[in-house]
Amino acid sequence: MLGVVLCDSLLFDEHVHAVLKNCSPRMYLMKLLRDQGLPSKELHCIFHALVVNKIRYAMPAWSSWSGFLSAHLVEQTNGLLKRAHRYGFTLDVISVEDICHASVDVTGRVLKFSLS
Repeated sequence: MLGVVLCDSLLFDEHVHAVLKNCSPRMYLMKLLRDQGLPSKELHCIFHALVVNKIRYAMPAWSSWSGFLSAHLVEQTNGLLKRAHRYGFTLDVISVEDICHASVDVTGRVLKFSLS
């Protein structure tokens, strides 16, 4: 269904695993852009467009991650987001929890969006 991976048990682990796998080449693209000298503000914008929006897609379906997502995948997703900050792809450290509670657009404005 439109890029959402479901399994028989209706857990979203396979979907999030597929999203993280899809984000890997995007992270490499971010590295190439950074190495070419793209300024951090533009890297931040592109990171949110390519990676954060990919993670955010279908989040309302799996946003209650404590019951539908393994702690291991939450840690992996948060690790990817922390690495992005460490590599200079984003201006701030974000986490799955942050994405669930408030969405921020590429200019940094908080949108009225809460899944809790």
